Amino acid sequence: MNGYKLLKTIDLENIYNVSRESIRLWREKGMPAYYYGPKTIRYDFKQVDNWLRDQANSRSKRYEEV
Repeated sequence: MNGYKLLKTIDLENIYNVSRESIRLWREKGMPAYYYGPKTIRYDFKQVDNWLRDQANSRSKRYEEV
């Protein structure tokens, strides 16, 4: 963690205007998250934002290769 305030799932929902289900799917695909128990998950904004940017870049690179 980089000393940033850790965010809750609801915070990511509001920041990215996505559903809780989308965030769950992102975690399954490897989005960084910190687990503090079965129902307590927190996120470092910078790590999440970088992960999402990497995902977008890798998708655009796949289309360029076609």
